[in-house]
Amino acid sequence: MVSTELASELRRLGFRGSGVRYELPSATHWLLMGLQRSTSSTADEVRFTVNLSAVDRQAWATKRETEKWMGMRPSANVLGPVTTSKRLGKLVWGADTWFAVRPHSSTKEVASKVRDAIRDEGIPWLRAQESSSRPRP
Repeated sequence: MVSTELASELRRLGFRGSGVRYELPSATHWLLMGLQRSTSSTADEVRFTVNLSAVDRQAWATKRETEKWMGMRPSANVLGPVTTSKRLGKLVWGADTWFAVRPHSSTKEVASKVRDAIRDEGIPWLRAQESSSRPRP
């Protein structure tokens, strides 16, 4: 579903990436979206959620100087010390939301729901995090 129905739509919305990791371009922040697969997923049903994260690049670099365990760049699916995160379901529907896809079943409805939520709420939330941490003149 991700590669056939969601990835091209995410790129059309301005994201770069593939698979479960996507990023909106920004000079000052990592604006990340990650698809997280549930550990309870089976061959009969894959469950996933959508994580959004905004990370100031300079704050990450500064923190990395003393926290050597931190990678060169953050991940939307792993909380970091200078990360602002939100689950898409919490943002849009007010509750943590996990989507289910099953083999041999249409995934168009799920893909459309996720895409619309990312477009209408996810991207504006990410951009708001980017602008809220910029210094004011």
